[in-house]
Amino acid sequence: MKTHFSHPPGGSSLAASRLTTDLDTKRTPKVILGAISDPLASGLAQHFTKLGWQVKHVADSAAARRAVADCRAYAVFLPTESGTESGFLACAKMAFGQPQTRVVLVGPDRAGYEEYARFAKAAGYVTPDMSAIEAANVVTGLLTPTAN
Repeated sequence: MKTHFSHPPGGSSLAASRLTTDLDTKRTPKVILGAISDPLASGLAQHFTKLGWQVKHVADSAAARRAVADCRAYAVFLPTESGTESGFLACAKMAFGQPQTRVVLVGPDRAGYEEYARFAKAAGYVTPDMSAIEAANVVTGLLTPTAN
């Protein structure tokens, strides 16, 4: 299950591809990975690193909010449940405080969770069993070739 709620800046995958290839330190896009499941987290880290993004791992949603404020991250992947604060609440706080940051919530395939994510102003909702490339595409908007 993958849901896109909005498009990358500029409204096209061309804008996202420019972001992924700009290696200037000041303009290199940054992604923050919250305490999401290891296979997905390591896959996302590897994929975004290949695209030239800076990747930062954080322990919980409060640390993610601080990191977004410090480094102006383009995107954040947060679990729906972690630590003392719900990922939905953290997402809503980031949407209010840093509206330019795209927050993707990672959680189980449960009824209503996608609607909660949309209500919290998430850029998308993905499940931990998705491939890293599919999950990253929620942020980058880039299309990858599929096997026939």
